[in-house]
Amino acid sequence: MSTDNGLTVILIALVLGALIGGIMADTLGRRPIMFIAMGLALSFQITMVTAETCLVYATLRALCGIFSGCFLVISIVLPLEVIGRRWRDFCVCLWVWMLGLPVLSIESIIVGGWRNTALTSGIVGLPFLGFYFLVPESARWLTCTQKFAKAESSIKEMISCNTRAVPDVLELCDDTRLYVMSTSHPRRHTYLDLFHTSTVGRWTVAVLYTWSVGCFVYCNLLNQVDSLTGNQHLDMILPFLLDLPICLSAVIINKCIGRRWCMFLYAVSSGFSMFCVLILHMMGDLHRYPYMITALAAFSKMGIGAALALLTLITAESFPTVVR
Repeated sequence: MSTDNGLTVILIALVLGALIGGIMADTLGRRPIMFIAMGLALSFQITMVTAETCLVYATLRALCGIFSGCFLVISIVLPLEVIGRRWRDFCVCLWVWMLGLPVLSIESIIVGGWRNTALTSGIVGLPFLGFYFLVPESARWLTCTQKFAKAESSIKEMISCNTRAVPDVLELCDDTRLYVMSTSHPRRHTYLDLFHTSTVGRWTVAVLYTWSVGCFVYCNLLNQVDSLTGNQHLDMILPFLLDLPICLSAVIINKCIGRRWCMFLYAVSSGFSMFCVLILHMMGDLHRYPYMITALAAFSKMGIGAALALLTLITAESFPTVVR
């Protein structure tokens, strides 16, 4: 199987898994679906070492991608529903999960061979399944599904781990219970609810368009900076490590000017860098400044990476819990 075909398989599987995992998490709960998907993804990752044919390998890779996509989308939503608004930007914009690729590169250097890498990465992830007993279910989701006792228990469990004094939440839970019971009715939500009203529909279309353009630009820029040093493993690590400081700056700037303007700032900066490349191309000087082109592409990638991180936060905060 060629590299391009393998990448196509895994990307399609990730999208399919995200679509399935999103609606299952909204229906059955965030925590159980997230950890089930994680366990199955690790299982297929480990089983992949037994593949002897391209068909078996592609099948196992696709299954691993499906459950990884399911896990990924829930692992972004669940923390945002547990932590407060002040820390959401810090949680999302750092994109700590992106360190997986640098860690995987270091791992492949140590163990060598794709079979050893697949086996090692799968085994290393298994102990994290034990966090099922530490990670609380989303109190927001429990409240929206009218499981008020479990929601109150989840909130009290988090409060018990907090060493700082907190106000009594019993009155807040009672007010929330009365509001939910008087204004909402339990029903199964689908992706059609994203277009339930004209306002929500316009916002959904705008978000989908922004995500499509941002991901298209990011992936293409990532391909342009795939040979920064000439070392395959180091070139896999550097592009993602470069994103961390710029995303950290996004956290700081976001607290000063807000989410939307901060995203706009980074997107415009990225677009300006790409426009500079276009000017050099029109002048016919593209081949004379290879290092400048690489630097501009890297800067553009960092800018659009920070914009996508903020877009993740904006998207999650803009939709209600039942369809988040």
